Amino acid sequence: MQDASTRKKARDFESEIVSRIAIAGASNIAKRIGVNPSQITRWQMADGVVKKASALL
Repeated sequence: MQDASTRKKARDFESEIVSRIAIAGASNIAKRIGVNPSQITRWQMADGVVKKASALL
């Protein structure tokens, strides 16, 4: 089971990623990596890629 500091680090990573997406813009990121902008939005949903990747970091 994860301890509190591990969960906090994951939340911090998630927050940083979401902030950087907001700053750069989902459309710009989508163009750079070759996906539809709606895919970036789906990644940011509650159980999306961003949350899962943050937990791995």
